[in-house]
Amino acid sequence: MNKYPILCLTALILLTANVLFAQNAKLDIGVGVGVLPTFLKDRGKTLTPPVSVSADLFLNKNVSLGLIVGASDTEARATYGPEGNVLRWKNSYSWMGVRFLAHTDRVDHWDIYGGFTLGYGISRLAMLEGKWDDLTAHKRLKPVSGDLALTALVGARRQIQGRWWAFGELGLGTSLLTASVSWRL
Repeated sequence: MNKYPILCLTALILLTANVLFAQNAKLDIGVGVGVLPTFLKDRGKTLTPPVSVSADLFLNKNVSLGLIVGASDTEARATYGPEGNVLRWKNSYSWMGVRFLAHTDRVDHWDIYGGFTLGYGISRLAMLEGKWDDLTAHKRLKPVSGDLALTALVGARRQIQGRWWAFGELGLGTSLLTASVSWRL
């Protein structure tokens, strides 16, 4: 997987954070690890856990607008036919999106929120065992495929100490369930 787009996006997020910090805007920068991968139904072996980076800008105390990017690598296997032929492939998945979140008023250091993400996910498959034609016929998979998706999410953040927060999110993206930490500017 090409790491340069993620590095460039991270640099852009940090530059934006620096500008917003100078303007006293509230910005959450988070890093998360997926607990339940998006491709859980394939019963694949996780090669690289789903990781994500997010940045949410608070437009006011109850509304934020953000960006999220993430990636994961999974190896999957399937058998088909009376001979038990084996197909094995690697899925390198990337996800990026813009998200709109509505936050409740904070109670006892908790921030509960929900919203929507408009994102684009792309899977790049590599055959490890078997033939492309068989994978296409039996699993309807292509070497490269992408989809635009509007997904919902819910989450909760707990202030740990000072500007540091721990949070979990449930929603479709790089992972179905994500555990994360964030730093609020």
